Amino acid sequence: MNEAYNCQLALKMAVMLGVALMKNGAEVYRVEESVIRVLKSYGIERTDVYAIPNILMVTIETNEEISYTKMRRIFNRNPNFEKVIQLNDFARKLSAEPIPLNEAFHRLREIDGLKNYTKPVNWISYLFAAMSFVVMIGGNVGDAIVAILCAAAGRLVCVPMERYHANGFFVTLVTSFLHNLVAFMCAAAFGGLHPSLIITGTLMLLFPGVAFMTAIRDVIAKAKSNNMPNDTIERGIKKAAGNLENVNYVTNVYEGYGPAGTAIIVKTLTDNKNRTAANVRAAFAKGSGNIGTTGCVSYMFDEKGLIVVAKEDTDMSADDMMMFALEAGAEDFSDEEDSYEITTTPEDFSTVREAFEKEGIAMANAEVTMIPQNYVTITDEEDKK
Repeated sequence: MNEAYNCQLALKMAVMLGVALMKNGAEVYRVEESVIRVLKSYGIERTDVYAIPNILMVTIETNEEISYTKMRRIFNRNPNFEKVIQLNDFARKLSAEPIPLNEAFHRLREIDGLKNYTKPVNWISYLFAAMSFVVMIGGNVGDAIVAILCAAAGRLVCVPMERYHANGFFVTLVTSFLHNLVAFMCAAAFGGLHPSLIITGTLMLLFPGVAFMTAIRDVIAKAKSNNMPNDTIERGIKKAAGNLENVNYVTNVYEGYGPAGTAIIVKTLTDNKNRTAANVRAAFAKGSGNIGTTGCVSYMFDEKGLIVVAKEDTDMSADDMMMFALEAGAEDFSDEEDSYEITTTPEDFSTVREAFEKEGIAMANAEVTMIPQNYVTITDEEDKK
């Protein structure tokens, strides 16, 4: 087979993987990362992936500067945890060690052929998720019951709309309106309800992707571990969701260099991009650093889940802690001077963190972060300041 045919076949396989992930509930940005990593493992370095909830478009460029683009539309999403787990595992294996493309296609068809969840299971999980999210952010029993009613009303409308390939934004708009309507009607008819909590909790269901919901849960767990009040958590979620004030929050990443050539990555969430950019530049300049171009230092970091357990907070020995962490799905374990550090893949972070919670192990820190591949020791006193 010639190189162009191989490239096109690899592109077809990567798009098939991405579509399968999105159809079964994977988060959009995780799909983009998986597609890029898989294509790189097959020797395709120049890749551009564009994914939104209903469309996946991938463009590759060969060494001869010939471009190929493949686009697929996703009409229906049916979250399936088992399929997502197997697809993510398969993507990681392909990224580490590519296999013949015909075998990759065969494996993808095998996973796609796994039995989907039945309609009753989908309905029960959907309603239970609505109830759980509301309780998780501080709602009471009444709020949880109303959340179930909101989710049921939304589900009754959005399922037929999706079946007839309605516009995804319009489906979300109609469903969110129903959630708001039911929440406020119940709040007006019955006392002791918190419509803001109900709306915030049910809103999480409208965002495609199991990983998004998991990420929200991780953020709340971290906030609670730092003794943050429930009303502060609720206000932050509503701001991010656009339910509080007329604001639109965007995420930006800045890369640059600090003293002694140290590499720095800054992630921001802001409703004023220009103001934040100026503040970040000023902070770099004040610290004798400078902002670089996108990608100038990110290759020096790996995105990992990081769990830190202080030795004074646990009775487990280093060996026991290591065995427990690895069995829970951790990628690596490090015995530091006064703590244990456990690293995971971003996809497995929530699973490992939940295992620690169930075991009752106190965590000093637990988050998905960028870990540097190498460390630089700063010796100059002025640089340290």
